[in-house]
Amino acid sequence: MGNPELSYIHHIDNSRRPPTPEVGDQGKNAEGVVLDFFSEKIPRMKMRPATPEEDSGFGKAIDAVGYLDNKPALGLQITTATDSVARQKKLGELRDRPFLRLSEMNPQKDSAIPRAIAFLEAQEVAGYLNDRDFSKHPGLMKQILESTVSSLRFDLTQTKNPGEIGQLQRLIQFLEVEKMNIEGLASTDIH
Repeated sequence: MGNPELSYIHHIDNSRRPPTPEVGDQGKNAEGVVLDFFSEKIPRMKMRPATPEEDSGFGKAIDAVGYLDNKPALGLQITTATDSVARQKKLGELRDRPFLRLSEMNPQKDSAIPRAIAFLEAQEVAGYLNDRDFSKHPGLMKQILESTVSSLRFDLTQTKNPGEIGQLQRLIQFLEVEKMNIEGLASTDIH
């Protein structure tokens, strides 16, 4: 399969396009788009916007929280940044803190959840806002899923904890199956 860290960096590098001034800053809109995507396309993973507390703090800021089976499963940072310095900062934060614990979690019973970054193109976000039909925006759906899964694979390289490894593997498998279902490639549902 190759080195997940290099694959993740390669994925990010390949997704870069020069900013288009006519699109403007789509950062906040991108957060709403990702919430819409999960709500519509992967309803089993319930997503909510991050609280102000969760969306602040160096190295742990997230924009959304995903739940599987009513338990926190994913902290997601969502960005349309194209500036390499901003992207490198986000990658450094992910490398330094690949897992986080939410205030709602019990430190004695709940494992920390993985952080991931969804890198979206501002132009794709703006296009979706003009026509909110995901079937007309397959590139956007692909960006959300591929960058999230790639980020989770990167997290796998950052831990030796068997519980975290298992949690990541299950989450990656879940998202990959959902991606196949969305693309119409899965013949059976293995939830």
